[in-house]
Amino acid sequence: MKTLAEAKHFLRKNFEDGVACPCCGQFVKKYRRKFTSSMAYALILIHKKQTDDFFHVEDYLKNIPGLPSSIRGDFAKMRLWNLIEKNEELREDGSNRNGLYKITQRGRNFVQGKTTVKSHVLIYDNRFLGFDGDQISIADALGEKFSYAELMGLEH
Repeated sequence: MKTLAEAKHFLRKNFEDGVACPCCGQFVKKYRRKFTSSMAYALILIHKKQTDDFFHVEDYLKNIPGLPSSIRGDFAKMRLWNLIEKNEELREDGSNRNGLYKITQRGRNFVQGKTTVKSHVLIYDNRFLGFDGDQISIADALGEKFSYAELMGLEH
């Protein structure tokens, strides 16, 4: 490679599978992340909290007895689908990692079965690139692993 433009062209052509940057050696890859059943379960739990305020979601999920830790692992990715919103306020030490989130109206609509989302999101360098896949409902996202009716308290 002779120019930065050539390097950019090379990376854009090859980042689907992943490639080392010819300029700096950093691994470059576009990731396709699925909206998982664990994310759907966490969103239902966040919805059930019934608050419009930001709160520390990980602490909330940690305090639910018997909840597997895997349920809280990917919840923050739901912001890419605009299902939750991150509080952008800085902590006293200047970090933006405050752990505070709240469900959006789109998130409420998704949990209530009023809307669907794309099954996958595309990410490059921790930035949103777009959506991919089919439209899915909350029940589709939960799959066979969880019962929507049971989680929403619809079963008697």
